[in-house]
Amino acid sequence: MSSFETSVAAAAPGRCRWYRALAVAVLLGAAALAALCFIWPAAVAVHETLGTRDWGAAALTGRRLGLLVRGVTVAGAAAVLAQVLGAGLAAGLNAPQRRWRSLSTWVCLVVLLTPPYVYAFAWSLVLLPGGSFIGAAGAVRWPAWLAHEGRAVWSLATWTAPVAAIVLAAGWRAAGRPAFALALPDGGTVKALAYGALPAMRPWIGVGLILTGLLAVTEHAVSDLCQVQTWNTEVLSLVQSWSARGLLLGWPMFTLAALLLLAALPFRHVLRTLLENLAGFETMEARGATWGGAGRVARVASIVSAGILLLPWAILAFDMADWAALGRTWSSFPRDWPHGLRYAAGAGLVSLWLALGIDLWLNLAGKRRWRAAAGIIILLAACAAISPPAAVGDAFAAAYLRWPGISDHWCIVSLATAARFAIIPIIGMRIAAAADADLGQMAAVDGADRVSAWWYVRLPLRLPMALACAALVALLALTEVPASQLVRPAGVESVALALFNHMHYGRDAEVIAMSLYLMAFLALTVGGIQALTSVYSRRWRR
Repeated sequence: MSSFETSVAAAAPGRCRWYRALAVAVLLGAAALAALCFIWPAAVAVHETLGTRDWGAAALTGRRLGLLVRGVTVAGAAAVLAQVLGAGLAAGLNAPQRRWRSLSTWVCLVVLLTPPYVYAFAWSLVLLPGGSFIGAAGAVRWPAWLAHEGRAVWSLATWTAPVAAIVLAAGWRAAGRPAFALALPDGGTVKALAYGALPAMRPWIGVGLILTGLLAVTEHAVSDLCQVQTWNTEVLSLVQSWSARGLLLGWPMFTLAALLLLAALPFRHVLRTLLENLAGFETMEARGATWGGAGRVARVASIVSAGILLLPWAILAFDMADWAALGRTWSSFPRDWPHGLRYAAGAGLVSLWLALGIDLWLNLAGKRRWRAAAGIIILLAACAAISPPAAVGDAFAAAYLRWPGISDHWCIVSLATAARFAIIPIIGMRIAAAADADLGQMAAVDGADRVSAWWYVRLPLRLPMALACAALVALLALTEVPASQLVRPAGVESVALALFNHMHYGRDAEVIAMSLYLMAFLALTVGGIQALTSVYSRRWRR
């Protein structure tokens, strides 16, 4: 036994043996969950696709090409607009004051976790007949494209703006601020931003466009609610009548996602810097966080951007004609919240176990071929994240059709939603690993083997990030619609599906009340996660 393990064993006899057994349990459990979430559904989807006899059903006809172009156009416009909205939030994330940064982070997480169909519904109260500003005599009649395609673009842009903000904030710290400081003596703030910071941040803007475009082009619910037919809505309607063909029907979306990822390859250094930046986000005081001379402009921009992104709250509250609906809504949705919270918690637990297992495996596997096994699981998780949600749900429905123990139970919703979002805690663990790499090396020098170093050094430092990311997965699973719709068994209710379906039927007070409840729940949960993370980080610094 090494000197490191000897000291630990002396403090707690027998603990090392139990930790080794727990490490084996973590690895075996993660392997089983990886098979259930990724390997088996992917194998069934590929088998069903190769066994099809009607390849012509996936042909890119003129109509489908038009749907694809429309979806790409909407997503592209939303990505561009997200950069503009995200620039203001990025200013808040770079604020010198810690409280200002924390508030900006809260806004980013709340906006990103709020389902985009809530934004589409809120703006329908403004743009559709019978809403807050339409219907009265002499009211403005908006053009049809603004109420449909325009509303979809705006909803997707406001939803993805936090992603753009995170990328732009990192770009400002890495490239924009030094260029701005050099250009400031030769001109005013505006010229320094336009001719100094902006050219230096072009690679970061490109990464922001790719990431937000990838999110927007794979989103289904907004196009459905805004009555904008795209390839995503086409795939969902087809797999409901022609099951086990999601992979075949969704090939244009897979191709488009692959092209976007290939477009990101020239920006590998930007992505690497972004991960390193996120790993040290809570210690920006030591890195000189500042607005770099543009304090007044940055302060106003962050306030305006946050106000625009949180405007749906005000719209919903303004259009709430019957506040008694806040009490009636619980009788209208009696089982939706309990059932939704149950499978959402299951999804968070599954994603946490997967992330811990992959992280442990990467720490134990010394040879490249063993590390490649974890790389395959990470690749499958990334594919599930960027795939059309309907294709993921269809793969799970086909894979577990003959497994009633899973398909007839709420756990299938947990597995499907965990597969969609498991990449979040996996990336979170990689970010945390970048922050504690030196400590792991110090433990190795002290004589710790890989299991002991992971349990006693790496896991305590990475676990808060993993728990926070798993909580985010649970919140996303609670509000997920397309994949849940295809796999949800009879008797299992979903607050997201109930709310989404009621949004199609009418804009009554109970739908508004449930939307407000959902947004308030997400806001409070994000605040709690932030508070716990802040307490832990302060204790860790001490």
